Parts: sequence; structure tokens; C-alpha cells
Amino acid sequence: KGAQSKAVESAMAAQQNTEKDSMQKANMIKKLKVQVENLQNQMKKKSAAAQKMIKEREAECSELRKTNKYLQSEVDKGSLSDRRIFELAAHQSNRETAAVAEIE
Repeated sequence: KGAQSKAVESAMAAQQNTEKDSMQKANMIKKLKVQVENLQNQMKKKSAAAQKMIKEREAECSELRKTNKYLQSEVDKGSLSDRRIFELAAHQSNRETAAVAEIE
């Protein structure tokens, strides 16, 4: 009877330890799941913020490209004052050519 009683007690103690371990593991799994969920939510927020920043930068780059293209065309044409000077110089040259032609 004594050996059987000890065996039953050992079995019961082992069962209790197993249940205790299972509960601890279940609690640990719950905690880890909560942490994973929190990290996923943080990553979603950061990803959304990064996407927004990328769109803003792309829009800014697009505007800068437009401005650069416009300014480059203005440089290629020459500034308004430069064009006016060349027009006046051309008129003056035409007058001088006409005056020389009349003299001859």
C-alpha cells in the first residue's frame, strides 16, 4: 500500500507540475502575442508615415523639376533684359547700316 500511495502522490505531483507549466506557457504565449500585435501596429503606423513622406517628397521633386525646366528654358532664351538689349543692338545696327548705305 505504501508504494502505491507514493506512486499516486508522485503522479499527482507530476500532473500538477505539468498543469502549472502549461499555464505558465499559455500566459507567456498570450504576452508574446500581445507584444507581436503591438509591434505590428507600430510598424503599420511607421509604414503609413513613411509612405506619406515619400509622396510628399515625390511631389516636391516634381515641382522642383518643373521649376528647373522653366528656369533652364529661360536661361536658354536669355533673360528679358538680355533679349531687349539684343533687340536694341539689332535696331541700332540696322540704322547704322542704312546710314552707311545712304552715304555711299
